[in-house]
Amino acid sequence: MVIEMQKDGYSQGLHLDGHSRGSLTIGNAMESIKNTENAVGSLSGTTISFLGPAYNAAAADDLLAYLQDRKSWANPNDGALTLQNQSNDIVGRLIGGNPATGGVTPKGSFWLWEALRVLGGTDTPHNCYSNGSEACQNLWKGSIGNESVPVPIYQIDMSTPETLLYKLERLRGK
Repeated sequence: MVIEMQKDGYSQGLHLDGHSRGSLTIGNAMESIKNTENAVGSLSGTTISFLGPAYNAAAADDLLAYLQDRKSWANPNDGALTLQNQSNDIVGRLIGGNPATGGVTPKGSFWLWEALRVLGGTDTPHNCYSNGSEACQNLWKGSIGNESVPVPIYQIDMSTPETLLYKLERLRGK
């Protein structure tokens, strides 16, 4: 779908949100677009937000920057991918290898229980992004409005252990 939208001229003003497996769809589509003729600049007006992503957000932002031709922009940060990743979301943290952008372990709980709840249930660290119930707000205490807030990737400390896999992949040329 992303590839078809790009071909149909949706590159100007398109915004994509990718949660969990949706981030894999977006990332894989960008990998495919990168290998097409005239890929540079083909997504010049596209912005992307990842929420609890199974795809690495830093790697996706590198692809997006290439496809946007961001290096030619006056302010390249304007097109940066944004990330929301709760501290106990094992999909975003372990599978995607992404750092946490916020979130807390609710009072009376512990991180392992919260991480296990991601495997099923409601109001878990993996499905409480954006506006949520009161139970979801408990997972984001201290954030603006007790909600997850999108953070541009360039503002995130990429020296955390979660990003080690990403750095190794870049060194290997992937």
